[in-house]
Amino acid sequence: MNTKIFLSAKEWGEYFSQTVLTYPEQIRVLKRCGMIIHDWEEVESRLKHIGKTTLLPYLLYFWTPDKKGKYFKYVCWEDIYYLYTFDNELQELLIQAIRKIEISVREHIAYHMEINHGPQWYCDKKLFQISIKRISNHGKIIFKTAQSELFQFIKKYYKQNKVPTFREIMTNISFGILYRIYSGLKPSKAKEAIAKDLGVPAVCVFNSHLYIIEQLRNTCVHPQKPVWNKRFNNVAYTFIYAKNHIWLNNPYVDNKKIYYWLCYLNYLMQSIDPYFAFADKMRQLIHKYQGSISLKEMGFPEDWEQEPMWCL
Repeated sequence: MNTKIFLSAKEWGEYFSQTVLTYPEQIRVLKRCGMIIHDWEEVESRLKHIGKTTLLPYLLYFWTPDKKGKYFKYVCWEDIYYLYTFDNELQELLIQAIRKIEISVREHIAYHMEINHGPQWYCDKKLFQISIKRISNHGKIIFKTAQSELFQFIKKYYKQNKVPTFREIMTNISFGILYRIYSGLKPSKAKEAIAKDLGVPAVCVFNSHLYIIEQLRNTCVHPQKPVWNKRFNNVAYTFIYAKNHIWLNNPYVDNKKIYYWLCYLNYLMQSIDPYFAFADKMRQLIHKYQGSISLKEMGFPEDWEQEPMWCL
């Protein structure tokens, strides 16, 4: 099997992922492409239990154009595997933190809305904004709200002989629906209180950041999507933080890179669960893999450990 010369990382990735190759053949391809492999048996064992498809994004990070097909020149198998394991441990930590955020947001929505509007508050359509969605294949316009999505959920999973309270259904609602419920609420004191209780004084900021957290969660639960070098949508609103919380001193952090969102999770943990010690766990993880990862690629400034929020 001769090594084909590829013009782009995408072409090489498609070849490696889509070509039927035994595990030994996969290793031979990597070696012919310049990768340094010290322990053949260990690499074969990793490929058997992780798979080339899952490892592909980490391989492509190290891929460089080469006229002779040595795309992984000076790259060891350990470089790939350590980056993969770092990303896995990072995702596990993020999932723990996001789960705490999800539970807290769910409780705050339930509490403030039932205090102000009763236990079946979601039945009042006047509490929700209306969004318009066009069905292109029929040219028909329908009106859809977060309330209607919630009704569909109830119809699918609950008996119709009674109208459940929001608390009866809230633990089974996905983070996506939860975000759309909060986003779909009309401006109100209850909506403001939910954001403020989590340390974010501005509803528009909390709403936009909650969307990114929901997207981050979705990335973490899909093993073929690395999070360490993920690029996020640009956030339209400047972050407004509570005076009794610690935020970044450095105003030039790129909010399209993961470092900004690690800071945001750290910020929310100050309200939700300061004993979770998110900052300490994050520092330990970075120090464990600091020789195998690019902090610059993740958006970390050189003086990030001097930030007060990372000294909590």
